[in-house]
Amino acid sequence: MTRKNDRSRGKKEKDRRRTRTKASSRAKHRRVTRAQKRKSTRPKRIAAPRTAGQFRKLAARTRDRWKRVLQAIGDLRAGKPETQALADAGVTKKLVQTWGAAAFRRQSGRLVMRSHDSLLRVLYLPDPTMPDGKREVATTDSRQATLVSEYWHAVRRWVRYGKAEGLLAFEGVLVTTASGKQVPLLTDRSKLRRLALAGVLSFESLYAK
Repeated sequence: MTRKNDRSRGKKEKDRRRTRTKASSRAKHRRVTRAQKRKSTRPKRIAAPRTAGQFRKLAARTRDRWKRVLQAIGDLRAGKPETQALADAGVTKKLVQTWGAAAFRRQSGRLVMRSHDSLLRVLYLPDPTMPDGKREVATTDSRQATLVSEYWHAVRRWVRYGKAEGLLAFEGVLVTTASGKQVPLLTDRSKLRRLALAGVLSFESLYAK
């Protein structure tokens, strides 16, 4: 009788150990699965480009996402609601905060937008001396990018409505590139008119492709 009880107790102990092992295995699997899910949803960090050459070496899809992140940052800084800015750019909040980390600072435990940043932006400027009528300008100062954006707004306003007041405000204004070179903004209306007739001034984005 004692032997039978011992065998019974031994079998029950083996069953308990087997149950604990299975439960431990399932728990480990759940932890691994959750970690994989978090990893899969976390945006992959990239080495932020600092020059136009580095920007060109990025894959086309990565360049496009970089420009979308910059668009969202620009809209957020201009006061556009976060939900709308992210939707218009077609990016997530995580992607913007990961790739555009230089545009944010931590305040009271949360991320807030800096007044300006040093993220690379490769922009178009009209230039009649170039074969396609425009040149690329790389800047690592968001304030210079804002200047270019305001300039393009004035150019398009002049092209569409013939109002040159805004354009005249940019006479003699220079844009400082990432290399420190200063590039003048074109305000000669006869040259701009020729570029407009050639369709050079009708593209949708001021960011280079």
